[in-house]
Amino acid sequence: MDVIVFILVIGIAYIIVSKWIKLEKRLKRAINRKAEELYTKHRQSKERRLEEMSQSDKRTKL
Repeated sequence: MDVIVFILVIGIAYIIVSKWIKLEKRLKRAINRKAEELYTKHRQSKERRLEEMSQSDKRTKL
């Protein structure tokens, strides 16, 4: 009887841990994806600002 309970507890613990690991991996992927989106937006806006500055420099030199 004790062996059956022990096996059930181990099985339930295994299921919980595997679900937790899957969730953690999914969250890491989502965070990385969001971070990459934010970085891309930041880089694009930075490039746009630099381009606008260079355009305004060209206009002032003319």
